[in-house]
Amino acid sequence: MHAGEAGQDQPASRAALRNRGLVALTLAAFTNNVTEWTMYISTVVFAFNRGGAGTAGIASVAMLVPVCISAPLAGIAAERHSPARLLCAAHVVQAVTLIAAAATARSDAPMAMTIALCSVAQGAITFTRPAVAVLTPAVVRSARELTVANVWNSSVDSASILLGPLAATALLAASGAPAALAFCAVLAAIGAMLILPTARREPSRERGKGAPTASALATIRESLHSIRHRPGALGVLAALGAGYVFLGSLDLLLVVFARNDLGMGESGPGLLSTSVGAGAVISAVVAGRLVRRPRLAPLISIGFAAITIAVVALGALSVIAAALILLPVIGFSRALVNLTTRMLLQRSAPPGTLAPMFALVELLSGIGMLLGSIAIQALIAVGSARTGLFGLGAFLVVVLALTLRSLRRADDGADVPVVAISLLRRLPLFQPLTPLAVEAVARCAVEMTVVAGTNVVSRGDAGDHFFAVADGTFEITRDGERVLSIGRGEGFGEVALLANVPRTATVTARTAGSLLSIARAPFLEAVTGCDSSNRIAWTAIREWGLDLADPQVSDD
Repeated sequence: MHAGEAGQDQPASRAALRNRGLVALTLAAFTNNVTEWTMYISTVVFAFNRGGAGTAGIASVAMLVPVCISAPLAGIAAERHSPARLLCAAHVVQAVTLIAAAATARSDAPMAMTIALCSVAQGAITFTRPAVAVLTPAVVRSARELTVANVWNSSVDSASILLGPLAATALLAASGAPAALAFCAVLAAIGAMLILPTARREPSRERGKGAPTASALATIRESLHSIRHRPGALGVLAALGAGYVFLGSLDLLLVVFARNDLGMGESGPGLLSTSVGAGAVISAVVAGRLVRRPRLAPLISIGFAAITIAVVALGALSVIAAALILLPVIGFSRALVNLTTRMLLQRSAPPGTLAPMFALVELLSGIGMLLGSIAIQALIAVGSARTGLFGLGAFLVVVLALTLRSLRRADDGADVPVVAISLLRRLPLFQPLTPLAVEAVARCAVEMTVVAGTNVVSRGDAGDHFFAVADGTFEITRDGERVLSIGRGEGFGEVALLANVPRTATVTARTAGSLLSIARAPFLEAVTGCDSSNRIAWTAIREWGLDLADPQVSDD
């Protein structure tokens, strides 16, 4: 590639940075996620300070009820109305209610008023994620920017797990809950200002009017029907739900445990939540290697066992040093269980049913967290936070005992393409991808047998597939001259797909062999959605000496 084309050879993420609408949307999502974490911890700590563990439990339930109510309706609202205006309005509602909550928390107003205002803000937050999902394709300028946007959103979620509790810890220690809630209001206002230009440009629309509740119920029925006859799938769903029950229990439990049992100040719950978040981030880094194996049930069982041991040990020791060691273990194992159960559910799903199934998962998360919060309150009421920890450990033992057989059946009946995944993992293009991304590509791959002497692709033809070599030797030629030979663990065809040009070379089977054929759409979605994979691909293209430009800003 010529020096004058260097700007076109930038990674897709750098080009996406020039899309102000996409950058603003990502930053708004970041402020939203940090607001949610900071607000929850601050509100529960505030309630604890005013009325003890029981009041903190009521505040926790009040914060989770809006999630259950709003989750089935939020996606429909984003489809019926302008998603940018809905998103902007949700941020405005957050800002207004949170600044009012900060004012009431500082004054002598009834505590219930502060909790109610924070609950309204939580309901508004629930509406933001579907709006972002609908708005993102309208903001991006190309298919590549869409995949970059998805990567950014995933990074925002991971960063918020740490930064939200950290912000709550610092603000609670310095100035208390009113300052933390005011900080959340400022973040929400910033989010509204970031989205406002997009909302102004977007035309009003009203479509899909009807009965939202009926549509939500129909989605749930479709999800349950799709998995009912799959071996072990209901057990996998139960294990996933149990993970959300645990999460809902843990959030409240850490507040009471930090204040009553560990004697920590207002910043204590935030510090403990940050420790859990640190373990979750570590899990995101190393889990890719752990979940490459074909069977996931053992990992889920180990994860539940590790959480159980850590929870019981935490209750038995009840010292700050132990908490700071054990909570990252809990965070790591909880994140691993969540990833592996989702992957196993994906592998157990009938083709074409993933969307309604994971819509059910989102609703399940809200219900599970609510039930967990209520259950842990009961345990704390009859004993203490330590009683809650022991009860939580017993719950996990029961869950593991009841679902272990189903998890194994799901593993046995899962149609995961293990061979295809193993082959794709050998290609440099796919090595940086997450396990879910590689599995998604492998599911789209089609095996094909090739006779010796066959031209698989010919120079000048339109390119619509990438090929991974599973067996045999293939020769690449250009203008009749041999370029190189490739074999198992190598691939070809990416140039035409990435640069949106005709085939630049001819590939002929020197021996009989077999290939994995991957269509354009899943290939581009996976490779361009990962900066590392995209960079590897374009580095290889430059090494070929091809005078091509990466069409990463304009549509193909």
